[in-house]
Amino acid sequence: MDPPVLAAEALSSHLSHIMTPAIFGCSGPELTADERAFFLEVDPAGYILFKRNCENPEQLRRLTDSLREIHGRNRLLVSIDQEGGRVARLGPPEWRKWPAPARFGELYEKAPASGIEAMRLNSEAMATELAAAGITVDFHAPCDVARPETDDVIGGRALGAEPMQVAALGRAILDGMAAAWPAASSTCPATAARRPTATSTCRWSMRRMPIS
Repeated sequence: MDPPVLAAEALSSHLSHIMTPAIFGCSGPELTADERAFFLEVDPAGYILFKRNCENPEQLRRLTDSLREIHGRNRLLVSIDQEGGRVARLGPPEWRKWPAPARFGELYEKAPASGIEAMRLNSEAMATELAAAGITVDFHAPCDVARPETDDVIGGRALGAEPMQVAALGRAILDGMAAAWPAASSTCPATAARRPTATSTCRWSMRRMPIS
């Protein structure tokens, strides 16, 4: 066989094993046979969990362990939206009820140092609970700045109306999560997500087209 053909076949074989740059979800609290076969074939970068996937701590840990077993790697992105308040995929009676981020903003306005420390401790405790479930990434939204025209879907998710306050509390969230998910021992570093369109426009991008 010609060298170029051999090279092409080797490249094709290599590309067939490259991770798919996507995050997938699954249908329920346990993987179906079809899901397991599909995830094994496409090898996604990671997964996102929703309430439908979370029944109790033991079941959730089995699910996240089964996702890692498919790929044979511990450094697998297993993510969730867990902010506290009304954005919580894990909740009572199986998990704790966490306060909305805005509560820490209210405390900060009265006593900044106390607000920052409370936010840090809350985030560390939340991340510890997530880590115990085998979750490695929390799509928290710590950098929402409330404005009069901001879509009301944000509500208690915003950390305040002053950018410096939001920055200080957002850093406390990251510091707290990093304490529970240290990079040296965690399967994945602690991560937080922000949604700038929610606060820089008066339209929530999941409802209608944002405008500046």
